[in-house]
This record gives sequence, C-alpha cells and structure tokens, in this order.
Amino acid sequence: MATKQIYKYIFAIALPLFFLSCKSTRWVNDGEYLLVKNEIYLNKKKVKNAELESLLKQRPNKELTPIFKPYLSLYNMGNPNKEKGLAHWFTKIGEPPVIIDSAAILGSATNLGLFYFSNGYFENVTSVKTHLNKKKKKAKVRYDIYTGEPHYFGTLKYLIASENIERLVTNDTVHKSLIKTGDKYSNNTLEQEREKLVKLFRNNGFYGFQKDLIRFEADTINTNHKVNLTMIISDQPVYFKDSTYYRPHKPYSLEAVYIDPYYSYTDKQERKDTSLVDDYTFLNSNSNRFSPQLPISAVHFKPGETYNQEKVVESYAHINSLRVFRNSEILFEPSDTNADMLKAVIRLRPFPQRSIKLDLEGTNTSGRYGIFGTVSVLNRN
Repeated sequence: MATKQIYKYIFAIALPLFFLSCKSTRWVNDGEYLLVKNEIYLNKKKVKNAELESLLKQRPNKELTPIFKPYLSLYNMGNPNKEKGLAHWFTKIGEPPVIIDSAAILGSATNLGLFYFSNGYFENVTSVKTHLNKKKKKAKVRYDIYTGEPHYFGTLKYLIASENIERLVTNDTVHKSLIKTGDKYSNNTLEQEREKLVKLFRNNGFYGFQKDLIRFEADTINTNHKVNLTMIISDQPVYFKDSTYYRPHKPYSLEAVYIDPYYSYTDKQERKDTSLVDDYTFLNSNSNRFSPQLPISAVHFKPGETYNQEKVVESYAHINSLRVFRNSEILFEPSDTNADMLKAVIRLRPFPQRSIKLDLEGTNTSGRYGIFGTVSVLNRN
C-alpha cells in the first residue's frame, strides 16, 4: 500500500508539470525565442559529441525526455514578477527559459573554430544558421564545421639560452620529446611537453623554473601541411626597480635543512637552540617529545644534494602518512653566503598527544529509534 501511495504522489506532481511543459514559452517575451535545440554538423555529417557541446555558450533547458523539461516547467508554474510566496518559490527552484542570444551564438561558433584550430585544422570554418518559429517563440541553432585538411608535426629545433638547460633537453637518455614528426598537430601535445620539461628542470636543481619561459614558434609556409617548430627557452628574468634583465639558469644545491618539529602559526615564536643530527639542523623546543629520527625518516632530501621537487612532494606525503603532525610546510630560501645554494626550512606542528573522538549514529530497529555511539582514544607517544 505504501508503494502505491508514493506512486500516486509522484503522478500528482508530474502530471501538472507535464502539461505545463507544453507551455514552455509562458515567460518568453515578444521578440524573444526559446532555445530548444542545438545541432552540430561536422563536414556535413550530424554528430553528437559531448566535448563539442560543452563548448557551446548556450544550451537548451535541462530535460528528462525530448518533450519534458521539469525545471523549466517548475519555473513556468511560478511568476518571476513576484518577490515572495509560492509563485516566487517555483521560479527559485526552477530554471528560467534559455533565450537565444546572438553574442552567445557567435561565441559558441568561435569556440568550435578554436577547438579545431588547436588540434591542427588551421583552415577550419564554422558557420551558423538560426531557425526561428515566430509563432511558437522557439529557435533551433545549427553549427556547421568544415575542418579542412589536418596539419602534422614536422621538424623541431631548439633555441635555448642557458647551456645547463640545453644539456638536459638535448640529452635523449634524460628527456624524450613528446613531439614526434608525422603525428597530428595538437596544442595539448605542446602543453604536455612544456609541463614535462618544467618537471625535468625542477627535479634537476632548477628551483622555481616557470613554464612561461618555454614557448614555441611555428612555421607553416610552403610546408605541405607540416608544422615546423622552434622551441625557445628564455633565461631567468630578474626584476630590479623599473628594469628587467636576464641571467642564465643555474641549478641549486641544498646548503642546510632546518627542521622545526614544534612550529606554531599562532603563538609567539620562542627563541630556539639548534642541534645537528645526521646533517639536519633541529630547532629544539621545551615541548619536544619526539626522537629526531622520526621527522628525519620522512624527509627525502638532505644537505649537499641538488634540489629535487619530486623529493619534496615525496617528503610531504611521507610526513602526512606518519599521522603525527597536524601541519607541515617546506620552504626554500636563498643562502646568505652562496648564490648557488638554498636552505630548506621544514615547519611541523604535531597533533595533541592524546585526542578523543566521539561518533554518533542514528538507528532505527523495528520502528524504534535510538543512538549508537563509539568513543575512540588516540594516544600518540
């Protein structure tokens, strides 16, 4: 009986929504048109492609079936001119009609063209046709994309200012380029190549290397649909007052690693003595209850090594896996005495030594309600 009653309620709600959906233009003004459909044709063939549809700036109201749009129906049950009451509430939970906008349609066509351009179709053309039903105040928009011939990667040359960087890039055993002659051109491939190189540089001492220092120049003139590339990697910009100059990239080594196992972001910083343990410099605290070997075991880099970003990421993960420290922060600062060195500062904030966790759950057994609880005590020694 209970199930039948539920179906009755659903039917009672859905039925008026269904009929109201037939009046989808109730709140569409004269001279406006409700967008009911987008169509995309690729080289004269109609396509259904979620990636292409996501590039459109306007899409029809959400639907359950081609003729039933529940959110628009809810909106139409209300009154957008009311500021309170049930009519206002329906417009709040519903979805207003999507009115076609010429600027949005043009933006959608531009997005489609840029998508294919970035994937090697440099000669693509996108046209738009809008079909208006003035009597019903409804509109359909058709996008026709003509891709033209694709372009492919051709030659790859390098123009790299710093010798240290050039040695890494041109060393086949260290770096294997993702850009392959004969593969179809894609901006994504160039972006992945840049990210791959940034990771390579940062893992080989080039702390803080920025991706925007890597760019590509393309030549497509008389190349028979080939894209000949020149990869340009600039020197490190240095900003001083109102001027900018460039200096060669240099790899950094670690001069010292400082570990503060009791750093506080809120309390006044106490003056701490230091001690050297296995080449790591510890900032001692009166509250210290840890063996220095605990944080040392989780730090994957040491003084004298070349800076390596991957080891920094591994250290964060290892420190968090200990479940001893609430906060962890690893900073790098220039050395006070050597321009080619960095000092690492590791700030840790431990959890309280003992914590109590209370979990409560509601229960319903044979119609009887109650509360089930668990208490857990975590003792960190």
